[in-house]
Amino acid sequence: MEGITYEGEGQTNGNEDVTEVNGYQLYYEKIDSKRLLAKCCGGECTFRLWASWMRDEYSFQIKSLINEHNCARNFNYRWIGSHFTREVLENEKLNIRMLKKAVKNKFGIECNIPKI
Repeated sequence: MEGITYEGEGQTNGNEDVTEVNGYQLYYEKIDSKRLLAKCCGGECTFRLWASWMRDEYSFQIKSLINEHNCARNFNYRWIGSHFTREVLENEKLNIRMLKKAVKNKFGIECNIPKI
């Protein structure tokens, strides 16, 4: 993944300090006009991404990446909703049990959705 470029704030969630990516809570420890440092779980996880600004191309380029996590993913209702929006909108008979099964089949994740 080193050498991949990302154009500006739209791909980095620019002005926010924390963003959720694939169930991981990433935060930007440093982000300015020259560099970007993203960490996971408040820095307690081993994941690190260093990138630097490429002035001529108006993008960030990944310089180093430790793409291993020693933390647990955080899948919440927003994350599930972002991946199953179409199914929920198109199938009015979709219930919680069916949604749990779909999440398990697609991502291999057991989720606890409380009864309302």
